[in-house]
Amino acid sequence: MQYSTIEQQILFAIAYQVPAILLGMILNRAITSAHIRAFLFLPGTIVHEGLHWVAAFLLNGQPASFSIWPRRLENGNWLLGTVGIKNLTWYNGIFIGLAPLVSFAFLLLLAPQYSNWNFSQMDLWYWGCTSPILLFCLPSWQDLKVVAKSLLPVIFLVIAAGAIYWLLL
Repeated sequence: MQYSTIEQQILFAIAYQVPAILLGMILNRAITSAHIRAFLFLPGTIVHEGLHWVAAFLLNGQPASFSIWPRRLENGNWLLGTVGIKNLTWYNGIFIGLAPLVSFAFLLLLAPQYSNWNFSQMDLWYWGCTSPILLFCLPSWQDLKVVAKSLLPVIFLVIAAGAIYWLLL
């Protein structure tokens, strides 16, 4: 199978993130102190919650609060950050909930070009700096609950729009 240059670059950009993801996973398992882990992954928390806040602002979610101060929950888990949203609706919830995925797409754009890449010290710096962001680019369980609430109406609208389009052909 022959890949085009663009496909090769996309595959390389994805593969280029793997060392950073593995580093983040190893550090997450190896560091037992919740305080040190919260500090080490603070860049990931800032980006994750910041993207929720930006999406809420742009989509009329009316962000009301922003916190990246870690706090211990009653069940012993840690809450690393939150964004309070006043106007979470069926039409903006899916985008606000999935907003942290934008960080992964952005980091794909920062990957070096496949055609002229040679391993260097800059790669180590990149992987070290991006590992907390990549580890936190996935939506949390709370984010997925928000997405689930708005997913059904969005699916219904897409099906309805497709049916109308098909009928008008």
